[in-house]
Amino acid sequence: MSPSSVLFSQLADARRAGESFEEAWPPALAAALASVHTKAECREWSEALGGMVETWRRAFERQPASNHERALSLLADNSDREPAPDRECEFCHGEIGADRGRLAVFCSDRCRHAANYERTHAAA
Repeated sequence: MSPSSVLFSQLADARRAGESFEEAWPPALAAALASVHTKAECREWSEALGGMVETWRRAFERQPASNHERALSLLADNSDREPAPDRECEFCHGEIGADRGRLAVFCSDRCRHAANYERTHAAA
């Protein structure tokens, strides 16, 4: 489990047990940080989670998200979007597979021939 998942679980359990945020936060944060393996990672998670203590508090107290938090959640929710291809074919705009080589600009020989045909016949 990620430290944020551990923190979430710990805080949810504490809220169900009737604890206040002030009582629940220190042991929940300690449990979250105990789930990481290196000191450097622990330091990074401590800064990240600790820097969001007010966000965690509002969530714990079931307060609505701030405008900034709602905007960020829209960025995270990409269920209504299709991922853009890593490399797009210049003819059909489909994805160019890794098997085509890194300099390929067409997804297939068919697209390459069709593009060449269009170019030569457009000039005529």
